[in-house]
Parts: sequence; C-alpha cells; structure tokens
Amino acid sequence: MPTGAGKTLLAARWALMTRQAMQAQTGIRPKIIFSLPYLSIADQTEKIIRQLLDVKTTDANTEMLMASHSVSDRSFELDGELQGEKFAEFFINTWRSEVIVTTFDQLLFALFSEKTRHLMRFHHLTDAVIILDEVQTLPIKLWDVINRTLQILAEQGNTRILMMSATQPKFLAPAQELAGTPEQVVTVFAHCRRYQIHLNHQHPQKMDDFIDDLVGRVADWLAEKKRVMITLNTRSSAKRVFQRLREAFGEQVPIHLISADVTPRDRLDKIEAIKAMGDNDPCLVVSTQTVEAGVDIDMDVVIRDFAPLDKLVQIAGRCNRNNKCGQHGGYIEIVKLMSPKDKEYSKMIYDNELLTATGEILGKRPMLVEEEILGISDHYFELLHQRVMKVGEKLTQQYVYWQEWERSIRGWLREKQGEQIQFIVLQGESGRKLRLEIETALKLDDRWERRRALQNLAGRVNECVVSVYDRPGFHPDEYAEKVGYFWFLKENYYTSTEGLDLKLDEEDPAACIL
Repeated sequence: MPTGAGKTLLAARWALMTRQAMQAQTGIRPKIIFSLPYLSIADQTEKIIRQLLDVKTTDANTEMLMASHSVSDRSFELDGELQGEKFAEFFINTWRSEVIVTTFDQLLFALFSEKTRHLMRFHHLTDAVIILDEVQTLPIKLWDVINRTLQILAEQGNTRILMMSATQPKFLAPAQELAGTPEQVVTVFAHCRRYQIHLNHQHPQKMDDFIDDLVGRVADWLAEKKRVMITLNTRSSAKRVFQRLREAFGEQVPIHLISADVTPRDRLDKIEAIKAMGDNDPCLVVSTQTVEAGVDIDMDVVIRDFAPLDKLVQIAGRCNRNNKCGQHGGYIEIVKLMSPKDKEYSKMIYDNELLTATGEILGKRPMLVEEEILGISDHYFELLHQRVMKVGEKLTQQYVYWQEWERSIRGWLREKQGEQIQFIVLQGESGRKLRLEIETALKLDDRWERRRALQNLAGRVNECVVSVYDRPGFHPDEYAEKVGYFWFLKENYYTSTEGLDLKLDEEDPAACIL
C-alpha cells in the first residue's frame, strides 16, 4: 500500500478480526504480535494500539498490551497491580500479554536464536497473528530463510502472518495480496499523485558545494513557509549540514537534528515536536535514515542523498504525506554527495549491490512521479531476488544443519556496522539518579540479583545511549568514565540539540580533529 495510507490501523483491524475467527475455529485465543524495524516506529505503533485498545496505564506492561524492545519498560501490571521484579521479569521475557509490540531483532531472536531467554517466546509464535511492518528493511540475504521459516510456521503452527510495506519485496511465497488484485493495486497507486522525485544523482557534488547551494535554496523555501527535510547517509554529514543551517536560520525557524548521534529519547521528543507543529508552520529537519520508514511526519520539501531504491521511496513517503500541497505538490530531490576525500557517502553505508541495482533501475531519467513507484519497485525487487538467491539459500542450509552463521542476527540487521561502544548520556537529576541506581545494582553480590536489577534498568539506560564504532586507536576513556562495564559520557560531549560530538574524522573515526 502507498505510504501514509493508514497501514497500522488497517493491520490492527485485520489482526483483531483474524484473531476472532481463529478463536472461534480452534478455541485458542491467538496472541497478536506487531514487529517493526525501528524504535521510533515501535513507539508510534504502541501509542496507536494503546489508544485503540483503551489501555489506560502508560507506564507498565499489562496482560493486554506489552512493548518488548531495548527501551521498553520492565514493569508489569496484572489485574491492576504492579508485580514484583521476579514475576515481572518472567511475564515480560515470555511475552505473557495478548498484544505484543516488538522489533525485528526480538522476533528474529525468537525464531532463530538458540539462547534460552529467546526460546522461551518461540511457542507464542504458533497459533498467533504476526504483523511485520516495513518488511523491505529486512536484509535481502535473510529473505530466503525468513520466507521458509514463516511458511512452516503458517502451515504447521497455524499462524497467520501479514507483511506490510509501500515497497513490498514479495519474498513471502505463496502469499495473498490483501490490497486487492494486481489490477486493483495498480489502480490504488495510480491515484496517489502527491510528489515528484527529481533525480540529480547522476551529477555527484562535493559536500561543501552542496551546502553552499542549499543555504540559498532553503531561504527561498522558508520564505514560502515550507517544511524542509534534508536526509543524509552518515551522522557526520548530517551534523555538518545541521550546523550550517542552524547558523543561517536557527533564529528564524525550529531546526531539528535527528540521527543516531542523538539519544533515542531525544529523537522521539523531536519527532513529537515536529508532529505537534501547525500545518503552516515552517521548520527544518536534518536527519539520517532514522526517519525513513513509518515515521508519521509531513514535509513539503525533501532532499535525500543517494541510497537503495526502497530507502528513496520510504523517505518520499514523508513528503506531502497528507496531500496538503495538492497533486504532485511535494518536491523531492535525490543527490549524490561526496566526502572531502572523494568517497560517496552512500557507499560508506549501503551494500554496493543495492546501489548498483538502484542505478540500473533509475537509469538516466530526470524525474519520477508517485504513480510510477509501484512498477519500478517491483522491477527493483525482482532484480535483487535474482542476484542474492544463492547467498540466501546458503544461509538457509547453514541454519537447517545447525551451522553457525558468519554474523549474528543483530549483525545481519546492521550489516555495514562494526563493533560499537555505547556511551550513557546522563542529563539532569534523572541522569544522576540513573547512575546511582546502576552503581547500586553493580554492587550486588548475588549475580542473579545483580543481573535482574540491571535488566530492570535496561529500558531507561537504552533511552539515553549513543554509540560510536570501535576502531584501532580509538580510546573511549578519553570521553567517558567506565563503571563496571558501562561507559558514562563526560560533560561537554553531548547536547540534546546537536547530539554526540567527539570531534572525530568521519572517514577515520579513530582520528580526532584538533
């Protein structure tokens, strides 16, 4: 379905109706599991489901609704009463709620991990209703093993599975298209005419030249009260653009930086601030890929550094999302930006096979309109299916024969990312209190009590974490204090506005810029 078509509410309606029909047929009340790629979408979806189910509590998981991801709350409420730590831990680890909102990480752990804490959830995947949103974000090399596993889960485990995306990769086969017949789906997309995508990626630009030109263009857009978003491929390139635009326009309009240099809590706060603005209030957003899929914000102008086709389509879904600018009123521009060392930023982040396929599909055409997206996306995914089939089948074979994968589940989901060091950002009184609780937990003699205490703090810790890639020559003790196995970031290296700033060279993160 096209972006902004209300997939979350449609999925919830389908899930509740399917659950009711399955219960009438088997007598078993299926769990409903929403699985999503990013924390920002998981948080957004949980709020929608909470409101839909009229769940009153906002601070605890309940027997009706649970959030299960790295920043979710670790308390559990049963019959209106908060449970003790041991009971809460058991209920949460075993997904003892009717509806679970989780991430792809957690779902794939339940499917493929050999660890006990993940296997305790596996039985809930049978006789269940599972919704996978934004499935195009799943790594293409895992498509085969996920497809085969979900087929068996559906056939042998009596599970119903719904996969949603505006750029449907169609790797689950056989599957029924619920949006209608192929002709009806084409008709739906043909009626979506919200934006134009101007393809300028054939002419690479130096970052400095891009920024110099951008300042003048942004001034014109703001004069027309436009909401403008610039999405870059790396944190450092996003920060450079943000700093320059803040110098030029920071006193005129709100400007937000949304990237992995900003803690998850600050990112969510910024997204909520953007959503709360009036329709005619101009603003500037500089982001990385963290706002691509599923985040419900509506911009008038979007500039995007080159990326795989599905990423370009997803960011387009943030432009004229609610059609307030009229037919083809949303302006999207695709550029190809070069680092100071003449490297393409896109190649620092994405698999070259995906970028090559995107270049082939787009060709030399100067522009796309939204009604062309369906056909181009289908062509793109067909091309990828042909090129990665052998790699995917090899991973499936390794899984079947209990052979170890070359990467962990988390490693596949973050394919071009290396080992990371996490810094905890402590802000204000709540930060000081969190550090004290962590230090108290670390002092517990009993390792199981210590583990439980730290696990109960995990959601709050992950809300205020930023990560950097570990490279030879990088010394985290220069920027943070280590307590146990936690790194507490020192002052002056983080602000909510600009996020983390260690002054590292973007192409050699072990080198510090002095």
